[in-house]
Amino acid sequence: MADGKAILIVRRIAQFFVYNLARLFVLIPFFIIFKVRVSWSKEYRKVRGPYVILGQHQLAWDPVLITLGGRHAGHWVATDAIFRKKGLGWIIRNLCACIPTTKNMSDMETIKLIRMFSALGGQIGIFPEGQQTWDGRGLPAVPGTAKLLRFLKLPVVFVHSEGAYLAKARWNWGHNRRPIYFRYEVGISAEEIGTMKLSQIEEKLNDFLSYDEYAVQKEKMVPLSGEKRAENMELTLFTCPECLKLGTLSSEGNRLSCDACGFHVDVDRYGFFDWGEGKKHFEYMYHWNDWQQKNLRDMAFEALEQNIDDPLLDDDDVWMRTGVRRRPLARVAHGRARFYRDRIVFIPEEGEETTFNIDTITGLNVFKQHYLEFHYNHKLFRLDFEAKSTSGYKWMCLFYIILELSNKNV
Repeated sequence: MADGKAILIVRRIAQFFVYNLARLFVLIPFFIIFKVRVSWSKEYRKVRGPYVILGQHQLAWDPVLITLGGRHAGHWVATDAIFRKKGLGWIIRNLCACIPTTKNMSDMETIKLIRMFSALGGQIGIFPEGQQTWDGRGLPAVPGTAKLLRFLKLPVVFVHSEGAYLAKARWNWGHNRRPIYFRYEVGISAEEIGTMKLSQIEEKLNDFLSYDEYAVQKEKMVPLSGEKRAENMELTLFTCPECLKLGTLSSEGNRLSCDACGFHVDVDRYGFFDWGEGKKHFEYMYHWNDWQQKNLRDMAFEALEQNIDDPLLDDDDVWMRTGVRRRPLARVAHGRARFYRDRIVFIPEEGEETTFNIDTITGLNVFKQHYLEFHYNHKLFRLDFEAKSTSGYKWMCLFYIILELSNKNV
C-alpha cells in the first residue's frame, strides 16, 4: 500500500509539471484551433482542495480542453482501451495521472484509485455518461455515479458544454470549426453533498445531463466551417428511412445517401438536415436515432419471438483482436462478423468460426468511432471494422436491445 501511494504521489508531481507546461505552451494554440471560450462562476473560483469535476461528454478532446480551461488538473477516469497504446498509455498513466476503467463493467480498482487520489488532494474528473453522445443529446448517468459522489463527499463542479458536438461529433473523423463554450460552476457544494439523499443527487445529475446541442444551435444558429458536414454520419444513422435497410447509408461531403434505394439528405451549414423538396423525415439527428432504435427493437423482437436464425447484422472486412484488460491487443484473423438473435459469430478467411453467446458477453461498448469491444470468458475481444463507414454503434444498440428483450422473457 505504501509503495502504491508513493507511485501516486510521483504521478501527481509529474502531472503538476505537465499541466503547467501545457498551460504555458499549449493552451493558446490549442484554444485557437478549437475556438474554445471559458467562463467560471464565482463559487468555482473559490473552490479549494479536492473536488470532483463532471463533464458533459460531447467531444473526444473534452478531458484536455476542460483541464486546460479549468483551475486545476484533474485525474480523469478514462477507458482502459486508451491505456493499451504503448506510448500514449504510459503518458496518460504516468504524466497525466489518469485513472483507467473498464466500460460497462464494475471495476473496484478504479474506485480504489479515485479514493486514493482524492485523499492526496487531487481533483477527480468523471464523465457520468460513460461515453460520448452519439446524437447530440445527453445520455443518462452510469448507474452508481450518485453513490460514488455521496461516498467521496467532495464538492462537485459541473462543466457545461456548448458547440463541442457540432464541432466534432462522435461519428466525425474530421473537424468542423465553430466556437466551443465551457462553463464551470459548483453544482453541489461540500456542505450539500454530506446531507443530500441519493435521489437528490440523481436529480442534480439528470438536470446536468439533460443538454440538447441541436436545440441550442437552433436558437443561436452558429455556422460550421468546412464542406464535410455529413461525412461518416452513417456511423450513427445506420437505417435508411425510405427502404428501412440497415448499413446501406453512405456519405460524402455534406450528403448522406442510401446505396440501396437512392434516398439522400444534405446537412446545411448549421448542422441541420436539408430535405430539399422531398419528405421531411426528421428535424434533428436524435429524432432519426429514436426512430431507428424502435425499428431495431421491432426487428429483434420478431427474431426472438419467431426463432429466426438468419443474421440480423452482417459486416465483412473485419479484424478480430484479443488480449487481456490493458495489455495491447493482438490480431487473430481477418474475416466477417455476423450478429444472430442469440450469438455473434466471427468467420475468418481461413480456419474455424468463433462464436460468442450473447448471454455470456460482458462490457460490450464502442471504442473510438466504430470499434466493437467486449469481454468473453475472461478475455477481451475487439472487432475492428476496416471501413470507416461501418457502424459499430448499430451492433452495440442491437446487443443491448436483445439483452433487454431476452431478460423480459426469462
